[in-house]
Amino acid sequence: MEKRYFLIAALVVLTAFQFVNADNASSDTIISKRYNLNEVTVVSTRETLPLKELPASGTMLSAQTLSDRNINSLKDISAFVPNFYIPDYGSKLTSAVYVRGVGTRMSGSTLGLYVDDIPYLDKSAFDCDFYDIEHIEMLRGPQGVLYGRNSLGGIVNIKTLSPFNFQGTKLLLSAGTYGQYKAQLSHYTKFSDKLALSLSGNFSNSNGFFTNQFNGQKADKTRSSGGRAHLEWHPTARLKAEYTVAYDYSDQNGYPYAKLTNGVAGDVNYNDPGSYNRKLLTNGFFVEYKGDKFVLSSTTSYQYMKDRMRLDQDFTSDSLFNLTQKQTMNAWTQEFVFKSKNADKYQWVAGLFGFHQGFTTDSPMTFERGELDIMQNAMQGITIVNPSMQVPGLFDNPSQGAALYHQSSYRVGKLTATAGVRLDYEKSSLDYATSATMLLTMPGVPAIISSYSTIQGKSSHEYWQFLPKFALKYDFTNRFNAYASVSKGFKAGGYNYTMLSDILQLKMSNKSIPSNIDQYISFKPETNWNYEIGVHSQPIKGRLFADMAVFLIDSRNQQIVTYTSIGGRTVQNAGRSQSKGAEASLRALLTDNLSASLSYGYTDATFTQYKVTNQAGQTVSYRGNRIPFAPQHTVALSTDYSIPVNASLIDRLVISAQGTGVGRIYWNESNSVSQAFYTLVNGRVTAEKGNVRFGFWTKNVLNTDYQVFYFTSMGNEFAQKGKPAQYGVELSLTF
Repeated sequence: MEKRYFLIAALVVLTAFQFVNADNASSDTIISKRYNLNEVTVVSTRETLPLKELPASGTMLSAQTLSDRNINSLKDISAFVPNFYIPDYGSKLTSAVYVRGVGTRMSGSTLGLYVDDIPYLDKSAFDCDFYDIEHIEMLRGPQGVLYGRNSLGGIVNIKTLSPFNFQGTKLLLSAGTYGQYKAQLSHYTKFSDKLALSLSGNFSNSNGFFTNQFNGQKADKTRSSGGRAHLEWHPTARLKAEYTVAYDYSDQNGYPYAKLTNGVAGDVNYNDPGSYNRKLLTNGFFVEYKGDKFVLSSTTSYQYMKDRMRLDQDFTSDSLFNLTQKQTMNAWTQEFVFKSKNADKYQWVAGLFGFHQGFTTDSPMTFERGELDIMQNAMQGITIVNPSMQVPGLFDNPSQGAALYHQSSYRVGKLTATAGVRLDYEKSSLDYATSATMLLTMPGVPAIISSYSTIQGKSSHEYWQFLPKFALKYDFTNRFNAYASVSKGFKAGGYNYTMLSDILQLKMSNKSIPSNIDQYISFKPETNWNYEIGVHSQPIKGRLFADMAVFLIDSRNQQIVTYTSIGGRTVQNAGRSQSKGAEASLRALLTDNLSASLSYGYTDATFTQYKVTNQAGQTVSYRGNRIPFAPQHTVALSTDYSIPVNASLIDRLVISAQGTGVGRIYWNESNSVSQAFYTLVNGRVTAEKGNVRFGFWTKNVLNTDYQVFYFTSMGNEFAQKGKPAQYGVELSLTF
């Protein structure tokens, strides 16, 4: 049935393509736009130089590149950027990011994300669909001197299309296997030379790839929709203002985790509902004034998120644990940036950043009858009467902070020296309450005994950090420069909500609980020093570009995710770790019609000081072991070949192919289980006629079998498999 619908959709798209009359742009014009390898000269509100002139390792992805590689979200960038990895597992809540071995799966992100200069403070909001993107800029290494909080791994800047740069309407329709459908519509209009507006909307659906054998339903079905409005006002040549409002809605089944037997993943099979629902509203107001020698800008933003997660916490068909978690976030940010303009030798940037993030969590966990029977077996002569037992968890976790930063660059001849500093302050608080009531019967006691246990309290921590940066860059020619840099990164500490459930269980069992609960549930800030040497070059003008870098990262108190005895996640600090490696990016115009690019990243991330106490009370050292979830290799090879046709229905065919590779990935601190290096092959064939593009795309065409996630719960091993081979068609119109 699904194949029939897919063929019907393909026929409709092909028919529409044949009858649309679009006459624009000659073949030569389109070829030059597609294969002009020179990077777009982009200077963000923070930097004073284009990306290729910065003393940093960075990658720029254009709108054309995103389309050719079928990149629709932040997760799709994984492997196309050296040493950048986002595993696609779980739900949109779990947007873990790893850059050069630095990353975490919870407690915020080590990556900073900006969309049209609006910061996204929590990684729960990272996973949104891309559309109408002008370009994406990714800088690796700590960027705290110029950007917001928790950017010790890097920063991603996303810039959407401006209604001043494009006017018209864009329509995109896509259909693929596994019930994948997508529609995007946007309109850009310029009312005058001073006022312009864009309106966009999108919808996407996936019927899912994995079936839950317990109920016969897809475990990962997803549906999302959203819209964006962007208003720009340029009252004078010096002043401009922008207002952006965006809304994103996502509803998905979640967590296609399958039990492992002898290292082989079986079927997804759990009895309690698994789902994730998210509503995300983002507002941003940007104002910029350009003086003769300076640029002053202000960005004010507000982001509201409300989500709900339902989870079968034991991931089996047994009735043991289930969790319902509801979160509400209200985040306000304000940032002022003051930087030099048209400076010759001396350039500078200064800024002030402040934020307040309110975060409330309501996460009741239910002990089902199966788990109560297990608990009862450990109680001699005692019977637990409860059919089930709910353990409510109410957590109010507000945080706020401020930062003052400055960076100066001075050029003497071909040498440029850069120095920067950031003074950062954060405060995080937690107001918590959890309780449980157990109904018991005991021999010789005629009445039912009600045993009530509760834990509640407050905690607060403040963090101050001084973050310096130093860099030297030497321009050997206007097409070749080399740089060396050292910078410090910082990520604030936080709290482990799930550890309170463990403490409550100890209290219910009349066992001793930690005397210092605050120390037990909190984790420390993470800091690192990043040492880097790299080059930006253009060996053959207009034909070949090459960027290379080597790095060493020394991290202290790296935040590592581990699991509790009942499968809950918790964050611990590894005493010390080190990551060293290299990365390279090559882009070549081999002929006027053929281009190719290669990116490769190698990371050797290991613990240098990390000891834990296991359940048997023994001290275990993980010194020398590799950091979990951080891949050793990331590689991507992409080619694009344009074939001029000049027929009545087609101007040209464009054939794009990509091969990506990731691995090895170790899943735990003991390095006892891992995912070997694996490769995925994607492709796309696009027919163009004026402003009409029709494409056939495929992902994982070789149907590679691999795992994207692994964990343990209740003594069992679980994994999520990667998505299988997919095929689809796409039609885009511009008019």
